[in-house]
Amino acid sequence: MTTITKTKLKGNEVRARRKGGSVVHVLELTENGHAPSSGALCGDKPVQSRHSSMNRAGWYQMKEHIEINCPKCLKVLNAREQIK
Repeated sequence: MTTITKTKLKGNEVRARRKGGSVVHVLELTENGHAPSSGALCGDKPVQSRHSSMNRAGWYQMKEHIEINCPKCLKVLNAREQIK
């Protein structure tokens, strides 16, 4: 798995993981600073259902030193770096 430690994120992008999850994704925040309903760059989003063990689905923002380890988000970021 490819992991980038010094990934350049845009100003409105943050590292985040889902509640109860271990995979760190990249979220592009809305103008109000909230997580988008579309989910992470890779399209992953928390699901809240009656079958879920979580009381409330959501995202937790991670600090900048935490490595992004979602393969799909890394692929999007790598493609963006190649364009530059």
